[in-house]
Amino acid sequence: RLRTAETHSEVTDELSAKQAEVEELTDIVDTIQTLHGSLTESDSRAVLEETVCETLAGTDRIDFAWVGRPQGAETNLKPTTWAGQESGYLNRADPGGGADLLPAQRAASAHDRCSVPEIASNARDHAWAKRGLTAGFRSVLSVPLVHDGVLYGVLSVYESTEGAFDQPY
Repeated sequence: RLRTAETHSEVTDELSAKQAEVEELTDIVDTIQTLHGSLTESDSRAVLEETVCETLAGTDRIDFAWVGRPQGAETNLKPTTWAGQESGYLNRADPGGGADLLPAQRAASAHDRCSVPEIASNARDHAWAKRGLTAGFRSVLSVPLVHDGVLYGVLSVYESTEGAFDQPY
């Protein structure tokens, strides 16, 4: 009976964990469907970027999202659209000041995603990380918006938990 009770408890715990994963994946699919609809219905780039930021920031997985467009050099990004719990993060940024928006600038430079799962590990050496921590962010993911080798912008998303963007989904 003890083994049966232990087995039952383990199976129940595993089932609960799997149900939580299914709910999270369902939320992700719903978000993707919303974004897909935005892509087909948007009549301008600005409206599309605004909808993407609002949709992503409206999920449980993302606290803040912004899009920056290159100004001259690819790594000189100007924030154009944002949504979520910003807490003045972008207001204190100086995009022309070197590495002030470093994850986004790295994504722009490499034309590849840049993930910082622990912003705190960068706070000692980088102003952007200090500002991020002050705003309550613990992890960031920046993704370049590239078409035919041309960088059109960078989408950056922030979360208040460390390693938020490490999961495969």
